[in-house]
Amino acid sequence: MKGYIDILAPSAPETSSVSQRGEKEGERAFQSSRQNERRSPQPLIIRYSTLSGHHHPHHPAFVPTMSSGVGVNDQCLTAFQDLKLKKKFKYIIFNLNKDLTEIVVEKTSDNQSYDDFLGDLPETECRWVIYDFEFEKEGGGKRNKIIFLSWSPDDAKIKQKMVFASSRDALKRSLTGVAVEIQGTDFSEVAYESVLDKANRGH
Repeated sequence: MKGYIDILAPSAPETSSVSQRGEKEGERAFQSSRQNERRSPQPLIIRYSTLSGHHHPHHPAFVPTMSSGVGVNDQCLTAFQDLKLKKKFKYIIFNLNKDLTEIVVEKTSDNQSYDDFLGDLPETECRWVIYDFEFEKEGGGKRNKIIFLSWSPDDAKIKQKMVFASSRDALKRSLTGVAVEIQGTDFSEVAYESVLDKANRGH
């Protein structure tokens, strides 16, 4: 038994050497992999941030603006209450101030002529309108509904259209009691018969 042990004993260091070589080769392979990772390009989302001050549309920092953040002048609510409760006005025209920071009353009128009202709508500029619309409903007699009109003509400037569209909800939320909402891009959409049809249907 002693001779058998003496013969096998020298083979132990050789086995250990092979194992060590395998570990070193594995270590080198791991280090090489780490170096390749460090040399690889960074993800695109990290590298693009801004160019000339403009965000890439898919960059995490890019958030489309859905609200203009404009305020509503107190006079808007006062005029609305005068129309709704006191019947002092037939319609109110709202506009943005010159700085585009606040919604203001541009005009109030007690003129009963619908055609005259249409004449107050600019052909190339946006406006909002509250109109006290009276009409005869079939089998229901005389009716009255408050209409909120968003006037955005096709020929208005794109920037103005965008600001008015994003500011509409701020005004509408402050005016409680609107029964019908209408969006008009040309005069055919706000003609009396068209508005009458929507008022009859209640939307």
